[in-house]
Amino acid sequence: RLAEWDLSLTELERKVDISLLEETDRERSRILHRVAALPTAGVKRTGGTDFATRTDLARPGETWSLRWTPETDASLIEASALGGTLEEAATGHLARRIEKAERDAEEAALTLLSAAQMGLLHKATQLLPALGELLDAESDFVRLTRALGHLLYLWRYDEALGALGGTEPRLLLERAYTRGLWLLATVIEGDDAIIKGLAGLVEVARRDESLDREALGATLAMVASDDNRAPALRGAAAGGLWSLGNSSADLLGLVRRFGAPDALGDFLHGVFTLAREAIRRDPALLIALDEVLMHWDDEEFLAALPPLRLAFAKFPPREKHHIAVSLLEAMEGSDASPMLDLLINPEDAAEAMAIEAKLFSLWEKYIGAF
Repeated sequence: RLAEWDLSLTELERKVDISLLEETDRERSRILHRVAALPTAGVKRTGGTDFATRTDLARPGETWSLRWTPETDASLIEASALGGTLEEAATGHLARRIEKAERDAEEAALTLLSAAQMGLLHKATQLLPALGELLDAESDFVRLTRALGHLLYLWRYDEALGALGGTEPRLLLERAYTRGLWLLATVIEGDDAIIKGLAGLVEVARRDESLDREALGATLAMVASDDNRAPALRGAAAGGLWSLGNSSADLLGLVRRFGAPDALGDFLHGVFTLAREAIRRDPALLIALDEVLMHWDDEEFLAALPPLRLAFAKFPPREKHHIAVSLLEAMEGSDASPMLDLLINPEDAAEAMAIEAKLFSLWEKYIGAF
């Protein structure tokens, strides 16, 4: 098969560049992925698009190093235990990989990704039961949603591997989505990995209308209203509901409930991760945020400032400016003055505010009384 596709191994090292958008090169890549997975000494992928992270999909391609070594034939003989043909041996490798994975949904999805790279999705049907069992056994929400991301890419976005619209990714996607809903109901914490996972779950529901959106909406509503869960997680759930079409009224009510300085910033961080446009489209949200902040004293505001800055860091400068202008326009009848450019960095401004607050407090205590 290597000779058939001009990929023969010789004693001199050979570099092969492949463009995955060209059908002939794609088939050559599949052959090489099968050979390398066995594994075969002398066949090594040295560079190219990483489909697991999907950070470089603009021009999908690969670079391979090919060279015959004394160990090459021995490794092929050993791999023949997996099957008598290259396709059979590669499929056997995938089956063995699934057997070694224990309750790891992401490994299940990555195995399907490898099958796509080898051009063996048509063989994945016999692997689907085992892959599905790995998804069903997953107990970690973050790992499950990472798997969901891989499956969504293969089914909805892939243009380089030939998996777009495939039956196998779609069946596993639905199974992982169902498991993800169950796991979300058990999540309490709200770190960035969990928030990203929740965003991925919502994204899948938005891209595949045949999935049960009502079940997702009910789970998100339960999470958003649960006082025992982390503010960032509740904010993300509220943002998810808004992005799925719920009205801003529910989000507005939650904003007013999160009036504590140690909670609002984290809550908004979650909201803006999934529903950044909400604050731009509904002036009532801006006014509600302003009301909450204006009720804080200086110490409360300074304590809340770091998480608030982190939440609003999701907006580029132009959008921050638009938000500020929108707030001033929404406050009809107020004596709010136009925004001034800040000539120092925010950290220095916060430190200056803290010093001023202490000075005014001392003034009131020792001088203002006279």
